[in-house]
Amino acid sequence: MSWWLKIIGSKAYRIHTVQGLFAYGFMLVHPLFENIIVYQDSKSITESLSVFIPSLETQRDILLVFGRIAFLLATIAVVASYFRTKPFFRRNWRAFHILNYLVFYLVFWHMRIGSDIATSPFKWVSLIALVTVSGSLIYRILYPQYLKLRAKMDAEKKLQKA
Repeated sequence: MSWWLKIIGSKAYRIHTVQGLFAYGFMLVHPLFENIIVYQDSKSITESLSVFIPSLETQRDILLVFGRIAFLLATIAVVASYFRTKPFFRRNWRAFHILNYLVFYLVFWHMRIGSDIATSPFKWVSLIALVTVSGSLIYRILYPQYLKLRAKMDAEKKLQKA
């Protein structure tokens, strides 16, 4: 974010917020469309509502559970961002923001339900997104941990030599 702040200033926060709300809007509408489609096919409110009941019977059901968990975690992250000025959320904002990485991977597996993901350009966009997000995760979270561990090991070696 600091790089974007240097380039476009405080608008970066507004853009980031709008992007997050736009993405969450898609996440909110997506299962409702599924619900509507099931209702139109079955003409049964009960069957339409059963869409929301988790199941692990088939591979499709498991992929749906990934989507449901992603939606729950994204909702927690959105609530945390809404209340970001409250002391608890201000102290723990990074933990809530990291939930978005988990959401991304769950959505990546959830989208395997659809057949269009196997065709271009969706296949390439999803693979590029996977590499980009994974690279960002490694650079932002894992790489600093590696540097700390390496510095600690180097310090221990110096103590052993002394």
